[in-house]
Amino acid sequence: MGDCRTSNILGHVGLENLGYTCFLNAALQCIHNIEEFRQLLLSKYHKVMSRPTPLTEALSMLFAEISKSESSVAPNSFLHVIRKYWVEYNPGTQQDAMDFLSFLLWHIHAEVLESEFVIKQPNIAVSA
Repeated sequence: MGDCRTSNILGHVGLENLGYTCFLNAALQCIHNIEEFRQLLLSKYHKVMSRPTPLTEALSMLFAEISKSESSVAPNSFLHVIRKYWVEYNPGTQQDAMDFLSFLLWHIHAEVLESEFVIKQPNIAVSA
């Protein structure tokens, strides 16, 4: 039998439980498996925003790490960022995956709305 924490396919790995983080891992693995969402974060779209987007950046970095890994990933850096924003999080206690997912998606949405996209428009000549 092989090590259950390794995979032969890049990006098909789990997240390590850092002590009562299974709720977080379940939610993150669910949204990581949404192809369009994952690709949007991996495309670094948040890099073209005029304001910092710390949660979006942390999630993007975690998704990039998962995508390159052949073994389970410890979401330490992501959890460190989450602790700064999610005041309801109480380390060492049971948490609800849906509450965490609602918090995460709402905050990412807010980061995007509060920032202006810096998108270069192509020059298009309009003839009358």
